[in-house]
Amino acid sequence: EPFGAYSHATLNVDFGAGEFEIKKPCAELVKVNSHNDFVKYSMLVERDDDFANVYVSEENNGKHKRNKVNNELDIALSDVPLWTANIETGAADCDFDFSPYKVEKLNIEAGVCDMDIRLGDRGCDTELIVESGVSDINIEIPASMDCKIYVDSAITSKDFKGFEKVEKGVWQASGDGSSEHAVVIKLDCGVSDIDVERY
Repeated sequence: EPFGAYSHATLNVDFGAGEFEIKKPCAELVKVNSHNDFVKYSMLVERDDDFANVYVSEENNGKHKRNKVNNELDIALSDVPLWTANIETGAADCDFDFSPYKVEKLNIEAGVCDMDIRLGDRGCDTELIVESGVSDINIEIPASMDCKIYVDSAITSKDFKGFEKVEKGVWQASGDGSSEHAVVIKLDCGVSDIDVERY
């Protein structure tokens, strides 16, 4: 989808099983590549003045064969707009590097996943919400930003490097003073291993 004069944009993705990666920025508003044996994807873009709403959804065409389940999805975005991303995924291996992007809110609903999430300090506050089942999740946040973590459910294993527990279900860490912005992480996970570290 070609880029327009958008100051805000929302990415909505419905992904099933396979490998899903957020790539480095592109010149377009959004660029989607898929490599798979049996899945079709559709993309719809709604535009309203300086706002764009992007929908990427998976459509199984019913022709997949047993033992042929390769499904890879790559998405690159423009680094100009302020983004909100809503991602739903099932059994997937996810590499979400949002560090080059201005992300206001990242909302992820996942099933059984191995997920890496990296956020950047791009001049805005960021809210990350993760709801998952059985997952292995690694989250990286900039050392420049204040961060607070809220855990709403029991997690099998958690490692919040550099964070202090301030009350039940709440951890926080201060930035190095070079940024005015903060990250809020809200976790609602089942049987999961979750690591949060600063870089």
